[in-house]
Amino acid sequence: SRMNDATAGEVSGDDAEVDPDTLERRVAAGEPVRILDLRDRDATEAWRIDGPAVTFTQLPSSTFLQAEVTDSVAALDAEIDGDGPITVVCAEGKSSAYVAELLRAAGIPANNLAEGMAGWARVYRATEIADGPTVVQYHRPSSGCLAYAVVSDGEAAVVDPLRAFADRYV
Repeated sequence: SRMNDATAGEVSGDDAEVDPDTLERRVAAGEPVRILDLRDRDATEAWRIDGPAVTFTQLPSSTFLQAEVTDSVAALDAEIDGDGPITVVCAEGKSSAYVAELLRAAGIPANNLAEGMAGWARVYRATEIADGPTVVQYHRPSSGCLAYAVVSDGEAAVVDPLRAFADRYV
């Protein structure tokens, strides 16, 4: 195994899944994060979890299904960059939950990103940047987009470059 002593340990139970907000806080704090993304190469090249201390590997879930059949899941650890526990990611968190379980069963600490990249897209960080009227800046780490809400006298105006997410401010 490629784990170091500081991060060695089994991931199980409640630790078998990490929620997007928790993962974002770890990435923002510069903690080492080891990502295994099961989506296809085009999807990961267009949009992925990234940060200064993020180690990223893309391998299709079919690689793990084949390894399950040949009882060689443990050998795949050498193909995943970085050290320490792996956070497995897919589009919605279903395939990644299965692969994370395969990895844990092979003795490799791994957890699943709850809700996958769909959950990652819903992470917002709000910061009040002005008062009177109140201006709140929303940072969406998944895309780098910034949105704003201006609130005064019980009314609000929202500016968000992604119209699809406007309903979240209600």
